[in-house]
Amino acid sequence: MLLPCLAQFALTHPLSALKVHTPVYALALGMAVFSTVLPSLLLSMGIQRIGASRASLISSIGPVATIGLAYAILGEVMGWDQLLGSLLVLTGVLVVSLGKN
Repeated sequence: MLLPCLAQFALTHPLSALKVHTPVYALALGMAVFSTVLPSLLLSMGIQRIGASRASLISSIGPVATIGLAYAILGEVMGWDQLLGSLLVLTGVLVVSLGKN
């Protein structure tokens, strides 16, 4: 997957576009580790500990938590569609959780 991305970049940009300040590369590495590698590793460990079905229920709350954090921390506007969608997700998780007991 990396090779086609690099080929597309080489065809559409001059190679001098790759020359950026060192902090940019450090931030990109940090994003790769903390936003991709670490969550994947933690999810795999969670699945191993609690099972795939329970892990999928827990992970379905992620988008709702993201909406709430964006509202609380970043001051994002939360519309009725986000509130309704969050309520539907939480209701679905509750129904599935209670149905298994």
